[in-house]
Amino acid sequence: DDAPLGPPELQIRPGAAGSIILSWAAGTDCVLERAPGINAAEWETVPAEPVLNGERHEVQESVSNSLYIYRLRQAQTAD
Repeated sequence: DDAPLGPPELQIRPGAAGSIILSWAAGTDCVLERAPGINAAEWETVPAEPVLNGERHEVQESVSNSLYIYRLRQAQTAD
């Protein structure tokens, strides 16, 4: 089995003017979340829907005056 071990890696790169692109490997069942700081009690799902680009999911986020920390969380499965 060639499945990666551990959580998928979140990559961030510059996008178009005033934006960043966050990406992670396709085939992973993850939700992109953000918070205003590493110790934040509340994380929110990034509202933009991921787009498949080759073998990666990508989300473009506008860069504003707000500072966000991003993470991937395993998606919940329905029972």
